[in-house]
Amino acid sequence: MPSPITIHGHTSDALRTHITDHVMSALGVHDSHITSVVVTVSDENGPKHGSNDRRFHAVLSLRGGGDVIVDERGEDAYAIVATGADRLKLAVARKLEKKHDKHHGAAENPHHSGIVK
Repeated sequence: MPSPITIHGHTSDALRTHITDHVMSALGVHDSHITSVVVTVSDENGPKHGSNDRRFHAVLSLRGGGDVIVDERGEDAYAIVATGADRLKLAVARKLEKKHDKHHGAAENPHHSGIVK
């Protein structure tokens, strides 16, 4: 990945490692298309501990323009990071496919040709 992942929020070293590992693993296949990734993990309710009080927010910038934003909420910070990283991977794949189709025409993409193999 050209730029390291920037992590914001009050996180432990273990959570930072978890964020880096999951996001890098999820996005590795698309790394040549990514210019930056900013992840914020926060506790929305502070020490009160309510349901869905943890938040994973990621903003990923693509080479050639365009951002992908994923927001995930839950009770467990480690779980929302894993789910958020998976959603980020899918969102980047969709965005890149749309960019490809726009530049090359949907007819050239066999996934959109209507032909079943």
